[in-house]
Amino acid sequence: MTSHSTKKVSFHIFVSLYFYLILIKIFLSAYFKIIFHQFNWQIYVEYSKKIVDLVRKFGTKVYIEGEQILATINRPVVIISNHMSSLETFIFGYIFGRFFSISFIAKKSLIFYPFFGRILRFLNPIVVSRKDPKKDYDIVKTQAEKLIKNGVSIIIFPQATRSYYIDVDKFSSLGVKLAKKFQLDILPVCVKTDFLKIGRVWKEFGKVQPENDVFIKIFSPIPYYSINKTTNKEIALLFRRTLSSLN
Repeated sequence: MTSHSTKKVSFHIFVSLYFYLILIKIFLSAYFKIIFHQFNWQIYVEYSKKIVDLVRKFGTKVYIEGEQILATINRPVVIISNHMSSLETFIFGYIFGRFFSISFIAKKSLIFYPFFGRILRFLNPIVVSRKDPKKDYDIVKTQAEKLIKNGVSIIIFPQATRSYYIDVDKFSSLGVKLAKKFQLDILPVCVKTDFLKIGRVWKEFGKVQPENDVFIKIFSPIPYYSINKTTNKEIALLFRRTLSSLN
């Protein structure tokens, strides 16, 4: 390994350690506010913004395109987003929470994560096992109905796992089915969040690469009455084209 390569590795290790140290402090602070019943929606949004500010602290730019669309949404929507890293899970509270209430469809293991799991439970997520698709869909239908009645928009990541690429054949149609069933518009959101890489041991916690700017592109909603058999594929291809244009 050359001297330049060694310095680059050392830099990324230092940056990653610093990022996670501050991130843990943010999670801990939020966790104790929840424990002592001092946590509410506004504070959740503020803590999510702290993570956006933390990313920017490294000189990384955070681009949010189409933000003006959010101000026009006056009823729950199904937000369909690609899933590139844990970062979008952390910052969606700031991006969407300023405009309307949100919750996630999340895998069961996440709600047991130290500190972060307790924050996630604050959002009343729809928890699925990802082992039995039929059972998961029944759970999603039941819990989604309750959330929607309370004016909550639902975020779903159709990819089975975090990925830098869009595999159209593995892009779950659950979000589209949910939108059609409850007559909700779909809000497609494409993210490029490889600022935080996919971890080798724990996928949720990879190294930080501050040279990778963050892009969040919010598209115009797809009306529920225009949903058809090709909608899911069209969203997947839209995300693929968007990510290609950013590389």
